Amino acid sequence: METNDRVFREAAKMVGGDDFMSLAFFWPSAGIRRENQDRWDRFWKEGRERKLKELISSTSSPYGFSDRAFGPFFQGLYAHHDDAASPGGIIAQLQERFVVSKKDEYSVMSFFPDEKRNFESLTE
Repeated sequence: METNDRVFREAAKMVGGDDFMSLAFFWPSAGIRRENQDRWDRFWKEGRERKLKELISSTSSPYGFSDRAFGPFFQGLYAHHDDAASPGGIIAQLQERFVVSKKDEYSVMSFFPDEKRNFESLTE
């Protein structure tokens, strides 16, 4: 999956991100997912969680929200589910389309429009 991340980044530059479809777009490698989680945690721990709670507390009453209305959001704010894709879930369904397995080997497929300019861009 790390190789797939690199292929996706490079190919998307050459073909264009809108024209290159890869599993890495939806489900990057475990390393990238951890980096994303770390950025998410840093973002909220830099005082944004506290500020949002204060903002919600000071403005929610006129709209009829209880003090507990946003509790589930804050309870799950730092919960990370880095397990493999759950069976039957959206990522598992995407894997069926993008991953081909034969014996002990796996190939991760990427898709792009069948156009001459794309073949020329990706020839390298």
